[in-house]
Amino acid sequence: MGSRDLIKSTAILLAITIVSGGALAAIYSLVEPILESGGEFLATINSEKFFPGYTNFTVLGHGEGEYLRIYDKDKKMGYIVNKTGKGFGGDIDMILAINDDFALKAVKILHHAETPGLGAKVLGSEEFMGWLEGKEESELLFTNAKEEVRVVSGASVTTRAVLVAINDAIDLVREGESNGL
Repeated sequence: MGSRDLIKSTAILLAITIVSGGALAAIYSLVEPILESGGEFLATINSEKFFPGYTNFTVLGHGEGEYLRIYDKDKKMGYIVNKTGKGFGGDIDMILAINDDFALKAVKILHHAETPGLGAKVLGSEEFMGWLEGKEESELLFTNAKEEVRVVSGASVTTRAVLVAINDAIDLVREGESNGL
């Protein structure tokens, strides 16, 4: 084997290693919440509010643009997206379920560091979290008009963080699906 063959073989192996490493990193970023939560992620997907009875899922997108397409046998049920919003106290990690028609089905807050009594109150509020469910993207735009968005006084940063994350997730899925992913 000549030096050119050795260099060529090394370059091919290096390229395979880089691609494999990238693929593993992408898969790990998607399953990391599953590993860290001890199955809470899968239990959430199968819960009453999300997609009870789902049979399988497909991982779509890449990097920050990954999402799951959820199926019951061969019938598409909807989508799951992990998103992080930037709240007043730090990151707000959430799992979002999006219906097949791109309306928000459910939200589960995994972790947050919002102020107790303000931002934390919003994230724990059945009224606010329940209000979000079933809304289409156009209904989830942040404004200061209390008629349009239920903003708890003093927690507008938290409210905005949740709404921006939801809208980003819906845009991600809609764009992915329109591109044939």
